[in-house]
Amino acid sequence: MNDKIKTSELQMKLLSEYLEYKGYDKASTYVSKTRSSLFNYSRYWMKTRVITPKVTSKLERLMREVDRRIMKFVFNRVKKVV
Repeated sequence: MNDKIKTSELQMKLLSEYLEYKGYDKASTYVSKTRSSLFNYSRYWMKTRVITPKVTSKLERLMREVDRRIMKFVFNRVKKVV
């Protein structure tokens, strides 16, 4: 599996270089940044054999939005009391 990860990373690097060569700088940057963190979960699992819980980005965004709204509500209530 480690060989497949390395092969995939190499392919992504080549894709990033190709996109940059063609003038698609934003796409090249996106692929480069994604390549660096895409396989972190797999590498960690292979190294430790521990499956860590993963939070999806939708859930994380939802929790941040709930937190933001609660803080806004609390702040407005405190202003009214004072």
